[in-house]
Amino acid sequence: MNKNKFLTYLTIFFATSFFTEIALAIKCSDSTAALTAARNADAQTISAYKSAKCPLNITDRRGFTLNDIAAMSGRKTAQALGGNAQYSTALIKFIQTGMRYLNIDAGPIDGRMNNSTRAAIKVFQKKVGLAPTGNVSAEWLPHFYKQVAMQVQKDLSRLGYSIGKADGVIGAGTSSAMRQFRKKYALAGQDYAHLDDQLVYQLMLATYDIDKKKMNKSSQVTARTEKTADNRQKNNQKNAQKNNPKNTQQNAQNRDRAEQAKAAQQKQQAALRREAEQAERRRLERERQLEERRQEQIASDMASRQSTVRNLTPTPSTPTTTLPPATAATVQAATTTAPVNKTTVPQVSVQAPRTTVDNSPAAQAIAAKNNAANEQKELKNRLANLEQEQQKVTAKLSDTAASSSQISSGGKKTFTTVNGMLSFSGGGCSIAGKKLDAAWCRNNASEAGKICDTVISSSGRVLSTRCK
Repeated sequence: MNKNKFLTYLTIFFATSFFTEIALAIKCSDSTAALTAARNADAQTISAYKSAKCPLNITDRRGFTLNDIAAMSGRKTAQALGGNAQYSTALIKFIQTGMRYLNIDAGPIDGRMNNSTRAAIKVFQKKVGLAPTGNVSAEWLPHFYKQVAMQVQKDLSRLGYSIGKADGVIGAGTSSAMRQFRKKYALAGQDYAHLDDQLVYQLMLATYDIDKKKMNKSSQVTARTEKTADNRQKNNQKNAQKNNPKNTQQNAQNRDRAEQAKAAQQKQQAALRREAEQAERRRLERERQLEERRQEQIASDMASRQSTVRNLTPTPSTPTTTLPPATAATVQAATTTAPVNKTTVPQVSVQAPRTTVDNSPAAQAIAAKNNAANEQKELKNRLANLEQEQQKVTAKLSDTAASSSQISSGGKKTFTTVNGMLSFSGGGCSIAGKKLDAAWCRNNASEAGKICDTVISSSGRVLSTRCK
């Protein structure tokens, strides 16, 4: 054996021994080590975890699987797990929310892959220079996670949190700011130090308030600027009339400078208006998504009730069960009496009308059919009520669109979007300190302690809600 072969065998031996030691050190009951390895792109530890035949169907507190985390952290780690693993609903919801956060339309945020979500993925893949496949993969997810993280850092900084440099890397400063933000808005998993759809969605709602204030301030600045420019122009005209011809050139220069300043201010105002309009469109999109969630819930309830009605519809009975009660009693009496003769037949026909309680199988079948018919009638009435409720919700959706149009044209907002924990106290309830209608609170006491997205009117009346 020559020297080169010996060194090769020695290297393989030490590498195998090292890998074996890692595999022996792995405890399958400790899923934290595997989740940490996936986030740190530690392909070697993941391989050891697989070699130890530990279960791979584990998730963290926000529902991300080992494969989800590996795909968002690094391609090598995902390859160590295998390329055929499925991605969770939590990851799809995060992708849909993150795309909306980056101003890419990904359709409704429902955790299901649809054409809108695939189209959004293609747009992002082109943006980072990859082939537009429209599929979820470890090739583009790390880029996506980093860009969402950078925008989160910028928004947290706008909200007054100290995060350091917005570089897309979630360090100690960003983790601390995220924990404070989750605690302020009562989000689930307040010590969770990674991105998820709830954190991103709540940041979109919080930054909307900043954009709205900025839009109002822009309108005020515009009004003051226009008034100042008009006053300056009037003063210049008056001075031009009073001054002698020697000052005419100076006055013309002053007018030119004033016009240039006014043009620059108009350009700045136009930029501020565009930014305010984008903020308004994002707000309307968020409210539309809330109404879509409520519509989906109502449609699901209607489908469930219709299925119940179909299951309770009685099957056609045999001819013997359609006899009226008196005839059924006559048949029973005739079958249980001694052999028919001239003296017994009249007794049967006379006694039948006096029967007050009929427990025969035919009578029981008729009673069961009547009960089923009554239940079916009651369910149909409930279904009709539910359809009326859906029509009311559709009308509310139209009112919401009209109200949104009023807002964009300078009208007053008649409803508020609130997100937080549903709390009950003193016979009433509230979300994020916002008191709700007492009648609604009594009907939804079972939702106490849940995180809810709620749209309410200025009087506290609940227009729509969705609790998790």
